[in-house]
Formats: sequence, C-alpha cells, structure tokens
Amino acid sequence: MDSLEFVQSDKMIEELHKRFDTFVLLANANRTDDVDDLTLCFGGAYHSILGLLEVGRIAVDSGGLENG
Repeated sequence: MDSLEFVQSDKMIEELHKRFDTFVLLANANRTDDVDDLTLCFGGAYHSILGLLEVGRIAVDSGGLENG
C-alpha cells in the first residue's frame, strides 16, 4: 500500500467521496502549542451522516482505546 504522507488532503477527501456513499472525516493536527488545525468533511445523506456520528460516539464511549 502506498504511503499517504504526500497525498494532498483535498485529493484524499475526493477519493473518499468516490468510494463511500456516506463518510465523515474529523481530524486535528497540533501545528504549534497555540494553533490547531481542525478539519471536518462529510458527504452523503443527512440522516446517514448523523448515524455515522452516533456510531462513532458509541464506539468512543465503549472504550477500547489503548492510549485512553
């Protein structure tokens, strides 16, 4: 599998939009101690997007993250 390190974010999001009927991408990059770069992109039907967000919330609430 090719590294995604040098893939532009907009190109990666376009590809996700092609591959999935509904998607939610929420990402954060800590650029400096004072500046964060928050990205939120989504595509699909409104209720499907809300459903994905709810599934994500349930997964986070249930734990399973090794780093807490």
